[in-house]
Amino acid sequence: MWTETIQRWQSKDGAESYEAERFHGIVGRVFHRAQCRTLRRIARLISAGTRVLDVPCGTGRMHPVLRDRGLRIVGRDVSEAMLRKAAQRSPGNGDTCLVIGDATQLPFEDCSLDGIFSIRFFMHLTSQERETILREFARISRHLIVVEYGCDSAWHKWRRAVRKVVMRLLGRRRIYPVSAPAEQIHREARAAGLRICGWRWTLRGLSESVFVVMEKKDSREATVDA
Repeated sequence: MWTETIQRWQSKDGAESYEAERFHGIVGRVFHRAQCRTLRRIARLISAGTRVLDVPCGTGRMHPVLRDRGLRIVGRDVSEAMLRKAAQRSPGNGDTCLVIGDATQLPFEDCSLDGIFSIRFFMHLTSQERETILREFARISRHLIVVEYGCDSAWHKWRRAVRKVVMRLLGRRRIYPVSAPAEQIHREARAAGLRICGWRWTLRGLSESVFVVMEKKDSREATVDA
């Protein structure tokens, strides 16, 4: 099902309907606003005017938040249709550059970007895939790496099980993102030569979404309140 979803996002119709399907209902709007609020607080740790990478950038949903901080954005995505939607959010003043491609081999020199943001992506990958991409992030980043994970716990497992039963009774199919326990997230960061310097929950207790802030082990320390 995940492969089918990727193929749909790469189509024009999929890109056009992406935000309407996920973020235009009441729950979706609340979640989007919570994500923006969380990202806005984290973005303050990066100096205005510096260049950051958003991968995959999708429709550029988070770009207004990053631009409000005065950041120069490089958006990268495998879907040309998504990039066209993202371009519609670009003010045309040169602070946003959009390029097609995946996250595993990034065309940037070592330590060439001040920050990296990866939203709504890691919860769809295996642990090995996440480690591979984190190493690439660590290679090109000078400062912070901000990754949205699905963080697992006994409470979240119970909620997910109930949600699956309800969706089955309603006759609906749904992709359930991969969640990882906090210990595993720490292991993946260490394997990539990174350390975790902060966690920010999107909607604590209501969602598994958490923004994990990382930096290289030899970088100056930054902290983000939990």
